[in-house]
Amino acid sequence: MAVGLLTTIATPAAFGPLQASFNFGLEDGYSALVGANNAGKSAILQLMFRSLIGDPGFGSEHVCLILADRPQRVPDPCCVD
Repeated sequence: MAVGLLTTIATPAAFGPLQASFNFGLEDGYSALVGANNAGKSAILQLMFRSLIGDPGFGSEHVCLILADRPQRVPDPCCVD
């Protein structure tokens, strides 16, 4: 199966930590977003959702947003400096 560019996600203005004119080529197959905390991974996913939900080629039949369930992490007293 050939992998090809499906669409390009772009923003003309800054979007969270993403700079103005950021673009991301969405290709057929799987993609992985890897990076440090606060690098913009979640912003990219939110931007992709906002861009694709109204796209006739994708829409609500092919796109969903699963919000993070981020429980409060309580530090272990033995490991705190």
